[in-house]
Amino acid sequence: MKKRIAIVSLCLAALLLSGCFPGLQDWGRQLVGDYEIWRTHAHGINLVQKMSENSGKTILGPEIYAVSWTEEVIFLQWEPELPLHQGNPEEPHGEISYYIFLIPEEELLGPFDEAGFAEACAERGLTRPESWTIAKDLG
Repeated sequence: MKKRIAIVSLCLAALLLSGCFPGLQDWGRQLVGDYEIWRTHAHGINLVQKMSENSGKTILGPEIYAVSWTEEVIFLQWEPELPLHQGNPEEPHGEISYYIFLIPEEELLGPFDEAGFAEACAERGLTRPESWTIAKDLG
């Protein structure tokens, strides 16, 4: 009987740790103010404005690849064509689109290609990010 309980316990532990249940590997990371990056399911990383402990308004998602931020602006790299779980998650897989979220105005600008992103930053007097944080690493 003890052996059977031990085996069942090990199987349940393995199942729980494998991420087979929705929500077990979800997380949120505050960036600035009430804006956060949330992993809402296995393939979704979103920028949200947190409304309460368990709810938020999606600003952009679900395929955010990388992020950089200041007190006034959140810069985002978005990869719409392939989920983050395919291939090497450290490298982008498809064509990256860039977005700029202006916090005081609550305005999302984009999508931009790399040249358009540089131009949009210059037009608004924004310093382009020198480094990006891979979104999945925030969890």
